[in-house]
Amino acid sequence: MAHVLLTLDSPIGLTALFEVVMNTLPAQQTNLLRNRNRVVAQSFYRQLRSEGFTPEQVIELSTTLLALVTEDMQEGAQAK
Repeated sequence: MAHVLLTLDSPIGLTALFEVVMNTLPAQQTNLLRNRNRVVAQSFYRQLRSEGFTPEQVIELSTTLLALVTEDMQEGAQAK
């Protein structure tokens, strides 16, 4: 049997982590999701910085992401 190394920098690794989270008890899920979010954010931040983004550009990108999520949530609320 071949072994595959899954990292959190890959969509497959994140999917595997999500499966672990979903198969745990509710109290544990909260902590795992909180940790997962931090790990994903750190990975994303490191990737952006390694590609030359300045801290100011990361903040600008973050603001844009939050605006998109806000728009999406508002559209979802209006559709109800």
